Amino acid sequence: RFPEGKFLTVVNLRLGQTHYQLEEFDQAADYLNRIKSEDLQGALLQTWYYYLGETHLALGQLEEAEKNFQAAAQVSGETQFTAPAYLELGNGELKAGRHKESAEYYQKAGEQALSDGIKALAMLKQGEALYEAGDFPAAMEIFKNIIQTYPQEEIRYDATTDLLLAYYQMKDFDGLIKEFLAREAALPPSQKSFSVMYPVLSAYVELGRFEEALALIEKAVALPQITREDKYKAYLKKIDILSKQKQFDLALQVLENDLEPLAGDKREVGFLKAETLYRSAQYEKAVEHYQKTMTDNPETIFADESLY
Repeated sequence: RFPEGKFLTVVNLRLGQTHYQLEEFDQAADYLNRIKSEDLQGALLQTWYYYLGETHLALGQLEEAEKNFQAAAQVSGETQFTAPAYLELGNGELKAGRHKESAEYYQKAGEQALSDGIKALAMLKQGEALYEAGDFPAAMEIFKNIIQTYPQEEIRYDATTDLLLAYYQMKDFDGLIKEFLAREAALPPSQKSFSVMYPVLSAYVELGRFEEALALIEKAVALPQITREDKYKAYLKKIDILSKQKQFDLALQVLENDLEPLAGDKREVGFLKAETLYRSAQYEKAVEHYQKTMTDNPETIFADESLY
């Protein structure tokens, strides 16, 4: 229902919202800026502040965006956009490198969330902000809480990945592997499975448990859900492990038979081939591939690397 005498104000609000959804941000700002705060109240006032904040954010006007998100979060008696506004405030603090402040906003977003989806997202972001701040124990508790609270939700994969990464940052490689093995059965194959596995691979490598790392890679690449990009990363890791084991011929086989068909950028493959040949003391072949890298890609990082 329109506020009395405010028909045009509400039309301007809806036009602003519509242009925002169409990603026509200048037009959205034009309509939203025709409104004055005293022209609205309650839910419409909060909606206006929130969309004005999102529009300023899209236009790169960060101070104005923050001011409006703060106002949206403080509208008395309204809750629809309170948690989303706190999420945006947290994102702003995170981008500015103020991780503790970011975590506080994300905590408020979780407390005000109207759905489990928003609450879980806010918790994840709070944990990630604490992770970025270096408070790994606090972050780990939040990630574990998400996994326990939302055992059937997709976000548990992200929380598990972040939990394992926190173990890795703490250099608790045995604890990381133990945590993964304890939770693996509760994580059916998914497009996010490799993201969970990757910190485990790195932990195995740190501990020199190369055969276990290679076995996990084979398990990963056999997943029907694995993306082309993740399969490429898996084979890169396999090549690195085989090279550490000085199994250079096998590394070259994987590079040529498995990695190269997946490569969107053949330049990296050529450089990796030269590196592997160099490490295996096949210097003449290495020179040939380094020179080819420089000739084919004279202005890339791969050409610069080939000089050394």
